[in-house]
Amino acid sequence: MTYVLDIRARRQVTIPGDLLKIWDLKEGDGLVLQIKDGQARLTPKKQSSGALLEEISLAFNASGISESELQKAVMDGRRLAAKNIKWA
Repeated sequence: MTYVLDIRARRQVTIPGDLLKIWDLKEGDGLVLQIKDGQARLTPKKQSSGALLEEISLAFNASGISESELQKAVMDGRRLAAKNIKWA
């Protein structure tokens, strides 16, 4: 299979949807570009769960919310959800 990737303004490249489906790539995933002897090779790189956990950790730390505040909010949310459940 051959794909042509057009270079747009500000050096942006659009990856064809078919190629994203073949590689099962989603937002946050990446492509590794290797160049050897004038040949380019693209390899999909799925975002690892470790990288996602790091992003969550950074966002949590930047939020200024304490761990106890987060735990209380989760428990309050669970209690509220339990009150709103309609049992058949």
